[in-house]
Amino acid sequence: MDLNSDKETNNKKKIVVLSKIDELKVIANNHYLMGKFDDAIKVAEEIMDIAEEAKLYSMVREEGEFIADLYKKVKENNKFIEIENQQNTLKKQLEPLEIQFNSYISTNNLTLAEETLEQAKKLLEKLKDTETLKMWETSEAMFLELKKRIDINEDIELSLAEVSGLIDNYEFDKAKQILNSKIELLQKEDFSDSQQKLKIKMKSLVDAEDKYIKLEEELKDLESEIKQNVSQNQFEQAINNIKKIIKISRFIGKNHYLEKYTEYIDIIENKIREVSKSEEFKIKVNNLNIQGIEALKYDDYSGALEIFKEILSQLKAVFNKK
Repeated sequence: MDLNSDKETNNKKKIVVLSKIDELKVIANNHYLMGKFDDAIKVAEEIMDIAEEAKLYSMVREEGEFIADLYKKVKENNKFIEIENQQNTLKKQLEPLEIQFNSYISTNNLTLAEETLEQAKKLLEKLKDTETLKMWETSEAMFLELKKRIDINEDIELSLAEVSGLIDNYEFDKAKQILNSKIELLQKEDFSDSQQKLKIKMKSLVDAEDKYIKLEEELKDLESEIKQNVSQNQFEQAINNIKKIIKISRFIGKNHYLEKYTEYIDIIENKIREVSKSEEFKIKVNNLNIQGIEALKYDDYSGALEIFKEILSQLKAVFNKK
């Protein structure tokens, strides 16, 4: 037996085997780099079979470790694919919610917009996609800004209604306090529409207060005129001025003036009646006096006496009533 010849033959076989294994390793490595782990495992198993047949046990052990690593990669890759599928499913579930949310925001439907946002948040808790998360963060900020704007507008409308009521009741100081506080609040925010409404209401308040002050001054002037009218027995003029006071008092809610001057009209009307009677009495007495004097001119002393007795009787009757 030629030992050298056998050894040479074995070496050639070994070279062929190693060459084949190297080729397969390249193929397996390419599969590995491309993430085709199942294909890489099949090639690695083929390498193991060749190495085991060639009694290359170290290579068998090496490929066994490589296959174990590949199985680990396959497991990780499957998990990654599963997660990716879950993430894609979440994004697809979010798409109709995004459309609904934007529709509700465009129509200021805060209730439905908030409900949609809450539904989205439950899905977003499981989502890892940064871009989608950022988009929904922007949407939530948009919702909060709109809610803030609507809440402020509603608060302003309520305040304007309250101020209108206060103006009607002539509570100008309280109305100003409310308006000033709201104007100060909105100076820190960009709410031009509401700011304009407040400015218009403030102008209306100032105008109403100016008119109120002028009417109050007019009341004082009328009171002075009435005193002068009464002192000069200008009762008709006094009553006309009192009626003006009553009219103004009704307009500006001065109820105590209404009560006071309504009673005052009755007093003056009684005074007018008294003065009228007094004038009638004076005329009557004057006429009697003229008759008495005429009687004396014609030496009708008894007639004159009777007339003067009548005058005296009339005067006594008046003084007795007083």
